[in-house]
Amino acid sequence: MSDLPILPTTVVGSHGKPGWWHTCKYLHAQGDWGPYDLAELLSDAVDIAILDQERAGVDIITDGEARRLDGYVDGYYEIIDGIRALPAARKAGPWGYDQQTRYEAIGKIDAPTGLGIVQEFTYLHDHTRAPRKSPVLAH
Repeated sequence: MSDLPILPTTVVGSHGKPGWWHTCKYLHAQGDWGPYDLAELLSDAVDIAILDQERAGVDIITDGEARRLDGYVDGYYEIIDGIRALPAARKAGPWGYDQQTRYEAIGKIDAPTGLGIVQEFTYLHDHTRAPRKSPVLAH
């Protein structure tokens, strides 16, 4: 990474998802698409995120979090054992952070299949020569 400029550029947050991404996500959720259909959709979306960043001249590339169907962290909660969703404190009005689902620990916290971050980074590594990073939540 010594070829990076003094102030390298990168992105924070998810790459914009096109309409077809949302349509196909819905088809998969309804059972009208199989796992290979979904894998192709997600790989295409990551490829577009990479290409957009490369064309824009971004120095450190991400996968745009395009494989995360439920946003940055929400998809992790389905994978993690030992937690339970709490009812939202506020349900009416425009969406706000106080409507975000909160969780409580109800047992040993575990992610037996992993969170998929290694697989995300491996795909990214294999599809660009630019310096790269993988967004990971750390609290």
